[in-house]
Amino acid sequence: MSDLEAYRTCKDLISQRKHRQALATASQITSPALRAGILIDAGYALRRISAVRKGTAAAAEAVAAAQTSKPAYSPASLWYNLANGYSALFVLRSRTSKRPIVPPNDDDIRLAKRAFRQAIAYLANEKATFRSQVWVNFGNCLSQLGRGIEAIECYKTALFLDRSNGMASGNLGVELRHVAAITGWYRHDYMLEARTCLIDALGPRMHLKYGGQEAAEGFARTLAQVDEFFSHHKRGVRPTRPAAAPSRKKATQSYIRFCQEHSLFLNAWAGDSSALPARTDEVTFQPITTPLTDDSTVPELLRILNEIKESYTTARFFAFTALETSPIISDASALTTYFHFGPHPALYGTPLGLLKSAYSQAFDVLDKVARLINVYFRIGARTDSFWRVLVTRQSRGPQHEIRWIARPEVTLSLNYSLYALADLAIDYFQAELNDLPAIDRRRNRMTHDYLLVVPTHLPRAQEDNSISVDHLRTETLRTLRLAKNAVLYAVSAIHISEARGSSIHTTLQAKYMDSLGVPTADSPS
Repeated sequence: MSDLEAYRTCKDLISQRKHRQALATASQITSPALRAGILIDAGYALRRISAVRKGTAAAAEAVAAAQTSKPAYSPASLWYNLANGYSALFVLRSRTSKRPIVPPNDDDIRLAKRAFRQAIAYLANEKATFRSQVWVNFGNCLSQLGRGIEAIECYKTALFLDRSNGMASGNLGVELRHVAAITGWYRHDYMLEARTCLIDALGPRMHLKYGGQEAAEGFARTLAQVDEFFSHHKRGVRPTRPAAAPSRKKATQSYIRFCQEHSLFLNAWAGDSSALPARTDEVTFQPITTPLTDDSTVPELLRILNEIKESYTTARFFAFTALETSPIISDASALTTYFHFGPHPALYGTPLGLLKSAYSQAFDVLDKVARLINVYFRIGARTDSFWRVLVTRQSRGPQHEIRWIARPEVTLSLNYSLYALADLAIDYFQAELNDLPAIDRRRNRMTHDYLLVVPTHLPRAQEDNSISVDHLRTETLRTLRLAKNAVLYAVSAIHISEARGSSIHTTLQAKYMDSLGVPTADSPS
């Protein structure tokens, strides 16, 4: 039997739920790329960590071989297999571990995230159905890290690519239900959208072939919970309200389109773009309980949230004004004459000045998010930056490998939205999305020195005191989305803590910090 014949036999056995036979037959497959998928899928179904680990090792072998020779299979599928292997290991270990596993500090889920990003980078020429499922599984990976806001975007992308993908629709419904609590006046709309997604996933027009009966049962349970929420509404389920045109002015309409196109409204809405929740910055705290003697915490949290909204919307408007052609901005810019010298002059002007301001102010939002975390959770010091509040450096093994991990206070919280914030910081420290030292240098140069913006094609664009105009545009929009997600996760983290009882959380945290000998915010340093 050839490798391909053995692989097809294994796939048929898996579709018939004959997973033990599939594992036995997989031993006949010599190709690591083909063997990996069978070992991972069948091993996961049987809850056999050893089989999944062998499959993940085979997938890593196939990826490594593809780096040195022409691969027999697409790079996207090779990286996808590897990502699924690491993700399956994390899930199985989480189910069997006696101690809670902290996702942002776990090697398997971090490697899964990295491999999914590699798979997505190679997706351009793949079939839409395959691309859709890669996005679903990447969304699942982010959700396991607590990053449900970004998972929502993944599921939306997956549904755009394949309208019949029930796993995308069902998982989208689950995540929308989770974030509904922080959406203020629009909680009903989020729950209704979640209900629609779940019903569609379980309906005849969609398939669950990548999730099977387990997924169907999970979606049905969530749908029952959503229906229970609506059963308490005396007037029944009312439709989502359409958004009235805020203005006939073209500039206002252009601004709304810009925010929607780049997903910059401060919400997690994934429904109709003409519905009211799609055009608002509606994020708010649920009720917060404090001791009778504490009359300062809640007002301070509300003041910080107002500051965050002000800074974020200002940064967003700067970016819009800089990137959209405006006669007023062009005319204002033309009033100033700049000196140009050398063979490759830098670029100047009011639009670029606004873009720099948007870039810098978006990072100011992150530091204000750090204030929320410090005031409510008592993590870090009041003057700490976003990065310092959430993560710390760890040295591992005889080689003293350095990596960034969530701080012990975050680890103890068992709060998935705090995990999400820590993982955002880890991404940047490890240069997964950006080079953080370079970002800090650019930000400091904008504030205290100068930063040259140069045409993209120039070699000088990569120097410390320079950035290409295209890179500045891309990085500004990316940083705005990072700031948006951080705000939503911070508010969600406080909601999760309140739902559990913040006094219990604080007591456990203090006890754990004492056992480690780590000073808390209230301890003498």
